Amino acid sequence: MAALAGVSVAVFVQLFNLAVRQNSELRQRSLGNLELRRRLDPPRGTIYDRDGLVLAETRFRYDVWLAPARYGRRGWARTLDRLEVDTQRLGFLKDNFREAAYRASENGRRLLLARGLSLDEALPLLHGGKSYPALSVETVHQRIYHLSEGAALAVGYLGAIPEARGGEFPDERYARDSRVGIAGIEGIHEGDLAGFPGVATARRGGGTETVETASAQPGRDCYLTLSGLWQEKAYEILSGRHGSIIVLDCDTGAIRVAASAPSFDPERPGGTGGEGETSFLFRAAAGLYPPGSTLKPFALAAILEAGLHRPQETIECRGEFRLPGWSRPFHCTAAHGAVTAERALKVSCNTYFYRAGSELGAERLLASYARFGFGAEPGLSIPQQKAGRLPDAGSVAAGELVNLSIGQGSLLATPLQVARAYASLANGGALPVAHLVEQWVLPDGSVLEPWRSAKATRTGLPAATRAVLIAGMGRAANESGGTASRAGFDPEWEVCGKTGTAENARNGVDAWFAGFYPESAPRHVVVVHIEDAEGHGGDIAAPLAAELIAFMERPDAEAPDLAEAAP
Repeated sequence: MAALAGVSVAVFVQLFNLAVRQNSELRQRSLGNLELRRRLDPPRGTIYDRDGLVLAETRFRYDVWLAPARYGRRGWARTLDRLEVDTQRLGFLKDNFREAAYRASENGRRLLLARGLSLDEALPLLHGGKSYPALSVETVHQRIYHLSEGAALAVGYLGAIPEARGGEFPDERYARDSRVGIAGIEGIHEGDLAGFPGVATARRGGGTETVETASAQPGRDCYLTLSGLWQEKAYEILSGRHGSIIVLDCDTGAIRVAASAPSFDPERPGGTGGEGETSFLFRAAAGLYPPGSTLKPFALAAILEAGLHRPQETIECRGEFRLPGWSRPFHCTAAHGAVTAERALKVSCNTYFYRAGSELGAERLLASYARFGFGAEPGLSIPQQKAGRLPDAGSVAAGELVNLSIGQGSLLATPLQVARAYASLANGGALPVAHLVEQWVLPDGSVLEPWRSAKATRTGLPAATRAVLIAGMGRAANESGGTASRAGFDPEWEVCGKTGTAENARNGVDAWFAGFYPESAPRHVVVVHIEDAEGHGGDIAAPLAAELIAFMERPDAEAPDLAEAAP
């Protein structure tokens, strides 16, 4: 009975409130007074690349609705007849639209006839309102992405407000049907890009009518560090593969390319990608992989600084390394003979690192990896970024230590982490903060550059040690017998790099190339990672890096026509 009484009270309160509200509205209308308020959606901020090419913009589009509930059945039938006659001219009516219209009429609902028409498509309806009295044309904002799948994982997309996150989008700023940033820069910086709504208020009273407008405040415009031209080419290079390509500014940490494949269509995120496969994993910043031999320069830095081996001291490689107490050997790629530090990088001799890493110990080896950024998030405003996995030195057994010395085992890294570590080798020891946002332009024209407040950290890499690493990586990329020497690097580029072929958890191998150029004045780091490759890093990843560098270095490169003229 108590529960029933509670329900009765609740129903009574609802009826009372409804009656009071309706009475108030009827009284206001009877006095000729009326106030109508309409929300004015703000234009979302535009996203540009570093050169001002439009990557994402909001354009006006038009939705067409049929409102049968306002007309009698006879007038309704005439409207449908006229629409059927003009179907060919209007070009958006479906074959079964009449049946759908009658169903909508019976339910007292409007029927959406067309969504996202251009101005040219909507003009006949905007100018011919008397011919189609049951139609209403509503202006909507549509987000256009000019690189489509090529930059979707970095830029992101818009979608309906997720039910579980409704509290993040307050009513004073968002409507129930607002589209918000779901992923990428769109999601990370929703608050900056979205702007603030306005309101138009129409008041009628005393025989007069007034309209007051509080304008919507546009969102901030965002300039990314990406080069749209290079990004588009990198995604093309990845076509048909699972992997990623990173290009990083050696000094500032600005991300010039962050391509991941497969990707998705940001304007139809529920559909399939251009290759028939869709992925929402931003492999460049969130894919965790064993970095393989791309980690060897950072192991060698610790070995040389510890004084265990001088640069010209040799370690004999007979094609394998035997750990005391182990029955099975650890294999090398070949029997390299007497190997110095530089040659160990050039030919990627596992035996050199097996032995020297075992002597170094887990604590010093892992400390060296950590100072080059492994095990830490690499930057600012980077979608999905992960810190990777750096094991605790106290838990590393002897066999695990041998594997860690060549970039295998329990250590996992993202391609962006690898790129950042190589940037510190290139610039002389500063570990830059990787970032994807170059600047914000506010509606009043003022500029913000938040990344400048993030300071690079010093790795403490001695100049003499760096010189050995640079020499070894230069030989790997340019000297006959180097693991990347067949990739096609032009000697004029002065590429320094390291290949990697890492065993993955699927019993396959991942192919890596990580390097920078030019050696005399490094500008860019280039990292290529290909999952489940059909060959070694020098055969698969390094040639892709050479292809991209050749494109980046073209003297006649022209900017792509990414943005059409807006209507």
